[in-house]
Amino acid sequence: MIEIIIEKVNDYHKIFNLIKKNISDEQIFIHINKKFLEPFDVLLLTQSIIFFKRRNCEVQTKHSSKIDKYFASIRIVDFCKKNYKESRTIDVIPSVSAMPIRRVSEENMNEYIEATKSYFSSICTGKDLTMLNSCLSELINNVYNHSYSSTGAYVFSQYYPENNEIKFAVSDLGIGIPESINNFMLTAKQPKLTNIECVKWAMEENNTTQSIPQNKGKGLNNIASFVISNKSEMKLFTNDVRMQIYKSGKFNNSQNPIFNQIGTIIQVTINVGHLENIEIVEEFEW
Repeated sequence: MIEIIIEKVNDYHKIFNLIKKNISDEQIFIHINKKFLEPFDVLLLTQSIIFFKRRNCEVQTKHSSKIDKYFASIRIVDFCKKNYKESRTIDVIPSVSAMPIRRVSEENMNEYIEATKSYFSSICTGKDLTMLNSCLSELINNVYNHSYSSTGAYVFSQYYPENNEIKFAVSDLGIGIPESINNFMLTAKQPKLTNIECVKWAMEENNTTQSIPQNKGKGLNNIASFVISNKSEMKLFTNDVRMQIYKSGKFNNSQNPIFNQIGTIIQVTINVGHLENIEIVEEFEW
């Protein structure tokens, strides 16, 4: 039996070590000792458990009663049990103001995005959530255009009333942003970049590894610009790079604390109070 203890972000490297070894037919016991789980935590655990299950591993988790109640609310156990051909049915989770975890395909991503906007619009009344659509579309399309992820794109989003914020995350188990960009640089006969330089390149306006942009979103640069103007936050973990945008607007690129991470996970926070108000047009019957 393999035991893993998750107390802080860098502990996820223990999971990725096993993924890199491509283990199979093992018993894996995950102790989750984090006091609070954000959407990126939920997705890191979800995609990892599903990866192990596909390798015929038996996975069990241990956690506090509070986390147990939360897991029951978001139905993570049920999702991981049957997520080999995930249903396209999209339900909301009123108890924690969240959209369910989804493995979103290119075919049903627009359905998911529209349902997500519609649900959060019912909570954040009078606020323009257009950028929620754009951010989700960009991040999901990035997975299918660039990541070569064997498991596709996983998405989870939740509204936090105490802070009046929406947080959503998109993750994959693909090749990661640095490798994707350096593959493009090689094809374009351009010098290879360091991994941090690759992430910076990806965040610059109009940079794309597609000769004709195929994504429907607004680009990572516009997502970053929105996050800054909204005075909110963005976290990006890919390969050995962590990029963060703080509420102050400060950028920070550093060593990824999740050593040996495979793929990319991005979490965006939207400060609902700083969103534009929707102009209400009154209708008169003459």
